[in-house]
Amino acid sequence: IVNWEPGAFLEAAQAAEQQGVVQPCAAQLPYSLVGRDWVESEQMEAALAASGAGVVASYVLAGGVLTGKYDAGGSGRAEPELDDPRLRSARELGRRLRALAEELGVSPAALAIAFALANPSVVSVLFGATSPAQIAENAAALAIDQATVERVREI
Repeated sequence: IVNWEPGAFLEAAQAAEQQGVVQPCAAQLPYSLVGRDWVESEQMEAALAASGAGVVASYVLAGGVLTGKYDAGGSGRAEPELDDPRLRSARELGRRLRALAEELGVSPAALAIAFALANPSVVSVLFGATSPAQIAENAAALAIDQATVERVREI
């Protein structure tokens, strides 16, 4: 199920159970350092627990904002919104993430993905990669330890 509110997700799970069919097993939801509320809300946590479903996190790089894509003159889906005040704060968070990544010798993408994967509700992440090198960068998230994730969480 993609981007459903907790109540609708729970209703779907209950309907499936009543009909004797398999309940939804995953909820694709946006989840990143700049957008935690939906996945971390008590209502969604309860809906996921009741159904046994996990989160497939999308938008984990905030459309490239966390990686510095737009600071370096890149283009993408967030480009039209770069002047939005909410996106400005996300860009600042991205700058702090990139500083930490540089200090640790890893990519900001790996740190952002490791943050998402550290949430027990998250079973997988979706990301867009345009090259094998980006896939390798993103996969490096799997080697990031919990202490580092805590540092990411604090920025």
